[in-house]
Amino acid sequence: MEKKDLLNRIFLIIVFVIFELVLLYEIQIFYDGETNRVLDQNLKKVETQYKTINKSLNNLADSTFIGFIDRPEIKEAFKQRDRKKLYNLLNETYMYLTSLGFRQVHFHLPDNTSFLRMHKPEKYGDNLSSFRYTVEYVNRYKKSIHGLETGRVLPGMRNVYPIFFGEEYLGSVEMSFGIDKVENEIEKVYTNIYTHFLIKKDKFNKTVFDEYKIYYKDSFENNQYVQLKRVVNKVFFKDIDFEKEFVDDIKRKMDEKEIFNFDLPLGHSPKSKIEHKHYVVSFLPISNVKSDNTMYFVFYESNNILKVIEEHRLNKKIIFSMLLIGMFLFIFQLMRNREITLRAKKHIEKEKAKYKDLMSIASDGIHILDIHGNIYEANKSFAKMLGYSCSEIKSLNVRDFDYKFSGKEIPERINALLDTSQVFNTLHIKKDKTILEVQISAKKVEIDGDIYLYASSRDITKERNEYRKLEKFIELQDNIVIITNSKQLTFANKKFFEFSGFKSLEDFNKKFECICDLFVENDRFFHLGKVEQKEDWIKNIESLPHSKRVVGMLMYDYNLHAFAVTVNKFEEDLYILSFTDITQTMLNHIELEDKTIHDKLTNAYNREYFEQNIPDIIKSFISDGFSLGVAFLDIDHFKRVNDTFGHDVGDDVLIHFVKTIQKYSRENDILIRWGGEEFILFLRVNSNEGLKKALEHLRRVIELEKIPVVGKITCSIGASIYKEDENIYQTIKRADEAVYVAKNKGRNAVEIN
Repeated sequence: MEKKDLLNRIFLIIVFVIFELVLLYEIQIFYDGETNRVLDQNLKKVETQYKTINKSLNNLADSTFIGFIDRPEIKEAFKQRDRKKLYNLLNETYMYLTSLGFRQVHFHLPDNTSFLRMHKPEKYGDNLSSFRYTVEYVNRYKKSIHGLETGRVLPGMRNVYPIFFGEEYLGSVEMSFGIDKVENEIEKVYTNIYTHFLIKKDKFNKTVFDEYKIYYKDSFENNQYVQLKRVVNKVFFKDIDFEKEFVDDIKRKMDEKEIFNFDLPLGHSPKSKIEHKHYVVSFLPISNVKSDNTMYFVFYESNNILKVIEEHRLNKKIIFSMLLIGMFLFIFQLMRNREITLRAKKHIEKEKAKYKDLMSIASDGIHILDIHGNIYEANKSFAKMLGYSCSEIKSLNVRDFDYKFSGKEIPERINALLDTSQVFNTLHIKKDKTILEVQISAKKVEIDGDIYLYASSRDITKERNEYRKLEKFIELQDNIVIITNSKQLTFANKKFFEFSGFKSLEDFNKKFECICDLFVENDRFFHLGKVEQKEDWIKNIESLPHSKRVVGMLMYDYNLHAFAVTVNKFEEDLYILSFTDITQTMLNHIELEDKTIHDKLTNAYNREYFEQNIPDIIKSFISDGFSLGVAFLDIDHFKRVNDTFGHDVGDDVLIHFVKTIQKYSRENDILIRWGGEEFILFLRVNSNEGLKKALEHLRRVIELEKIPVVGKITCSIGASIYKEDENIYQTIKRADEAVYVAKNKGRNAVEIN
């Protein structure tokens, strides 16, 4: 070997090593960036999840206080300091509230002394000033407070409200959720999430009773914090073992009160009981009502994207390393061939030598055809692929081995391929008559001034068999499963055709292009109306939380069905989408949602409905010259009914009252139970006269209605018309003032303010 050739080889090796190191570094940097992007997105989602659940619990507490506590009979008993009566009035209600997740309903006197614990009625009289900031705050400032606070037993989401009887301040009441309510709500609403709270150890030691400290244990994430033992005993957390570098990093960031997260791969060990997954572990610092960060909320969320990133990172390193090695070997082989050529001093024509060298090292079956389809040249791989010897293969014509070529059309087909380079699939017949599925890459080449067709054959028989197996597997699925490039269906299983009523893909494509064309436009579901014009709808639905990946489609019988959508990448431009029918689950959810916006006793709408929908009510009622009329209805002498006949009869009166209004009011009128015997009615009217006429009609039918036991009742009605851009509560206030005018005039009257 000459010295120059040796130096060339050493130089090639050095270049290869440098390229390999740079390539691995760039791949690492790129996928680290992808991982950080996923972690940042997850951190924002975690904050949103916590705030959403916290807000919903605050709203639940507010509506519960208004509906169950802030009632005359409750305040009367509290005013009289009649503990037994107060307990009896609320006992059944408290049982119901515990089923909603409330842990405590606790009344306090103005000096912060415990008056009645519904969960422990025998314990009272202790002063809470020294450790219950929320109670002391409400009794001092006489306004409600919501927030996190560590108690003597458990931390909880405290909701403390002042109680007034007229102008007299009676004290306060706490309606709190245990910290486990927040955990359970998040784990129930958001799938594949495990949560728990951490409490700073020094705060824990100062606050929690000694006898309850046995229910806590040092956190396995940071021993400067404690957590409930029941969390540690969860199966998921039992198999987690943090490495020291993780623990040290967690301690440092928690000391700095940071919000942070990291990727935690689990299940790599053969002995691990946890499935091989990636979890995003997020640490969210939580401020208590004093704005002290003494707690952390920790999320463990399964994240398949991080697993895919890890796999892609490894695959890319392997693939590109193999490509570099292949290039190195290829170049090395070229150098070696050049050396041999130079030593042998053989003069080979450039074009022929080029194709022969490529053919000799290629794994694909390369063959060169003349205009008549005769083989001009072929490599060993092509001969081996078809089962011929190198000498036999050169005597064949394309019609001898290509299943789709016939003698008459050979020139026409070859000329078409010479005009435009193409990649296509076809069938090759081997010497033993077996069939191969192959993919052909064909293009025009010039050798010695003559035109030939250069073709490279790749055996895809195994690949196609695997694809057919996949199609068979998809056909067996009980869900609707399709393969699509987001614009057009390439495959759909039997369940799709049973649901849609189409006979085949061709039948479907005559009417539609994409399955997304079947999505029903409904705000409860994902649909194309929620996608920007140039945005890919599959990428859009992938970006949504799992709970939002729901579409609605009409079955062939025009019945609406709801489907949860799962997206998996199949090939470069193809996706496998699975549609799981969750129609019954959605119906249950809608039914539950309907219950939360209706008054339990009368089935009229409640304040929760009012708070959620008042902007839409105003918008829909004010149009085409019409205005929003607001009427305040108060049953006359309702207290006398309760005192004379009892609360059961009073409840029957309220129910009958609502049914009467709903029967005789107009279809688009909206009735809301505002509290006790007070109701608000929204009407679409064109003037004060029209408003009064409609209300006088209602007042009259109520007066004439006969109610069992009680006989007849009347009501006083005050009303006002909403002024554009004013706060709706100003309109309600005017209507309320009008009620008092009506009552002062003798009741059973309509007054417009």
